[in-house]
Amino acid sequence: MTNPGYHDHLINLAAIIYRSGEDDADRLLADLAVDLIGHGYRIGGIVQHNADGPCGPRDLMQLVDLTSGRAI
Repeated sequence: MTNPGYHDHLINLAAIIYRSGEDDADRLLADLAVDLIGHGYRIGGIVQHNADGPCGPRDLMQLVDLTSGRAI
């Protein structure tokens, strides 16, 4: 039996710095998630999709679970 090392428990994280109203960070994250899943990576979390509706740009917000594909 071996003892797990420090590096065995690390996860990969990333951050996106963007300009509100100019960059579509939600679309970038969704596209990245689909690409990673397509390359066989296991990822978790949710991505947000906004659509214009009668009350504004976030009227039709949807969250998609990356593990199951279920929309909320």
